[in-house]
Amino acid sequence: MSVDSAGMAARLGIKPGMVVQELGWSEDADEDLRDSIIEASGSEMVD
Repeated sequence: MSVDSAGMAARLGIKPGMVVQELGWSEDADEDLRDSIIEASGSEMVD
């Protein structure tokens, strides 16, 4: 069963105003998931 990226961000519990740290970004990162996390949190991820 596949979960779309927006649904995955919700399953991760990402809420507006949260600070999300991204560890180990690489070229094979799921950009759709990254975008949905940024949208859900309302800000860019921190390094």
